[in-house]
Amino acid sequence: MSRMSEEQSRVLRWPLAVPLVSRWLPAATFDLRELMAIRVDIQNERFAEGAAPAGNILIDATDNFETRFLLNRLAHASGRHLVSGAASGWTGQVSVFASGRIAEAPCYACWVPEMPPAAEGCDEVGVVGAITGMTGSAMALEAVKLITGAGDPLIGRILLIDGLRAEMRTARLRKDSQCPVCSI
Repeated sequence: MSRMSEEQSRVLRWPLAVPLVSRWLPAATFDLRELMAIRVDIQNERFAEGAAPAGNILIDATDNFETRFLLNRLAHASGRHLVSGAASGWTGQVSVFASGRIAEAPCYACWVPEMPPAAEGCDEVGVVGAITGMTGSAMALEAVKLITGAGDPLIGRILLIDGLRAEMRTARLRKDSQCPVCSI
């Protein structure tokens, strides 16, 4: 049995890309005809790099820091909420950043000010599928809370999921007064 390439391995974690596995295209660039055949309410919209989509919420489920930093800057500049989630190995984390809407709220760069020197992604350390499910469900819940105005979104807090210990906890995130994104 041949090993899958790194890109092929990653695409299997994208639920909407399942019909596209044979083509191995990145999720952000595939033609939406396959998805539109399943969901008739999907509009085929593509937007240029740096352009914010319509709506008040950006959801970041990417697996690299460059994209996370870009989405953070975009969310702050456009005044949108950023629901951010990440999973690696047996752990996951979810937060909502609203620095462009709430002056005292931290942004992603307040928490992660620069690219970690030894940043390893899912390709290097792997990820337990159930952790991505838990992380994604928590992200969806945060988006629903923002849309409906219900509950207390994770603004200024982070949900930490530890699959090995079967524990979830929240921690406070603080605004960095020297942050180059939200404190200028």
